[in-house]
Amino acid sequence: VVTGRWYLLASIADVPAGNVRRFTAGGIDGYLFNEDGRYRAVSAICTHMGCHVDWKQEDNRFHCLCHQAQFAASGAVAAGVPSTPLPVIDVREEGGQIYALGTQKGTWG
Repeated sequence: VVTGRWYLLASIADVPAGNVRRFTAGGIDGYLFNEDGRYRAVSAICTHMGCHVDWKQEDNRFHCLCHQAQFAASGAVAAGVPSTPLPVIDVREEGGQIYALGTQKGTWG
């Protein structure tokens, strides 16, 4: 049972192979990866204390802005205190567009 809604992130032309793109899908923040035409996404929120993570292309890792934790591109913990990987976000490609499953409502109210 789908409990959220699908949000349009980009067209496939806007996310070339090897590209990583930050997105918001309602109340969900994440990063979209294009791995040779296979799209996947992980949360942009550290599993340690809920801080945002930044993608650093130069070392192919996420870095937590609060406690210097690091996560691999897959979302697996690479360094620091978190014991849980970054959550995976469901994505799909349909009609040349990329969508992510986010929260039901896009705003409060």
